[in-house]
Amino acid sequence: MNHDQLEFRLSGRRGKEGRPEGHRVGQGPRDGVPFVRRSDTSKAAGDSVARSSRSVRVRVIAAITAAGLRGATCDQLELQLGLSHQTCSARIRELTKSGVIVDGGCRRPTRSGRGAVVWVIADVTRRQGEGV
Repeated sequence: MNHDQLEFRLSGRRGKEGRPEGHRVGQGPRDGVPFVRRSDTSKAAGDSVARSSRSVRVRVIAAITAAGLRGATCDQLELQLGLSHQTCSARIRELTKSGVIVDGGCRRPTRSGRGAVVWVIADVTRRQGEGV
């Protein structure tokens, strides 16, 4: 998947007014990052989060892609990429909602011993199912 395909997937479908479906006024145009309208500092903070979110998503995708069919849990990605749980889990949620990654169908223990979803790139699981 190239960068343009990824951006298209993450941008989502467009509604009547040209905004992503479900987009509300007062949210960032690409990532749905909320901000307080009429507040320049809140808007600046939202823009900053949107920019860093994109770069973290790219890092998460690269790590999961490198793992191949073995995939990775959120816990593993946190350790590998040096991310907080809140940051990593938020990016995973965005990537699952956009269809870039999917539940690989197995669970792996976290540092605390609890089972966690193993995430894989959606295209990899489709190709596996087709026998490619």
